[in-house]
Amino acid sequence: LSTVTDAAGRYLIEGLPDPEFGVHFRHAGYRPLVKTGLGLRPPADAVEWNGVLDAGTAVAGRVVDEAGAPIEGANLMASNEASAAAWTDKEGLFEIRGLGDQPVSLSAEAPGFGTSFLRGLPPGSSNIEVRLARAGRLAGRVVADPPIPAFAVILTRYDEDLRKELRVKTQSFPGAVSGGFLMKDVAVGTYWIDIEAEGYEPLDRPQVIVYPGQAPAPVEVRLRKK
Repeated sequence: LSTVTDAAGRYLIEGLPDPEFGVHFRHAGYRPLVKTGLGLRPPADAVEWNGVLDAGTAVAGRVVDEAGAPIEGANLMASNEASAAAWTDKEGLFEIRGLGDQPVSLSAEAPGFGTSFLRGLPPGSSNIEVRLARAGRLAGRVVADPPIPAFAVILTRYDEDLRKELRVKTQSFPGAVSGGFLMKDVAVGTYWIDIEAEGYEPLDRPQVIVYPGQAPAPVEVRLRKK
């Protein structure tokens, strides 16, 4: 159940399905506030809870392509103790508010481009430039006997900063009886391909390199019954 506060900040939620509940307050310019453990106590049929939202920090900047041209409609997600999202305008500009005081991790993506990640941004940063590179594609085929009716393709890469493997893109393929798959808007880089399918395990873990605007040769991934 949800509602929106009025000009005085008042709210009312009716028809609670359970006497035990919690509330989650969120506003673009403030840090989220969650209160759990609330409940109705007979004979009362209503409870009042007033919240105070703390002003959040913000990050702002511009998303551009490799030539420095602005990208409109890019989706950005920022997170630290809190998380918030935004879209770029016609000039590629964005502002994300309602964040906490810890360093910010930021991701940006747009159709036709790969996803870009920035970490350790100081909260309050206002001149961030996020540069997106043209994405590539990845095609392949999952081979198993009997054929697999549904599976997920997971792309994993090694992150030099974190010094560990990260799953960076997952896509499900329900009803792909032929085993074929095509992934669009894959960021440039080197990946391992992992396949998840119920009741099966991989026989190999191929590695591929994705280039801007291109697709490597189709990859074949073999699975066997567990």
